[in-house]
Amino acid sequence: MPLYITNTFSQEVINHNFYQAYYPNKTPDQTGYYNKGKKEGTWKSYDTAGKLINETEYNNGTPVD
Repeated sequence: MPLYITNTFSQEVINHNFYQAYYPNKTPDQTGYYNKGKKEGTWKSYDTAGKLINETEYNNGTPVD
């Protein structure tokens, strides 16, 4: 199933941005932030109905338990 992806880039650092991918029905698939090209903070995954199905916390690109 193809996804639609949008990025909002910081003016200062190109690899420091918000990431959001969408399903074809325009509901979000995954959202999160990159810092210096690595996942940072809370990343959320959704099903095709838009229901939150998973949250993963990242620190410098590594999942935090």
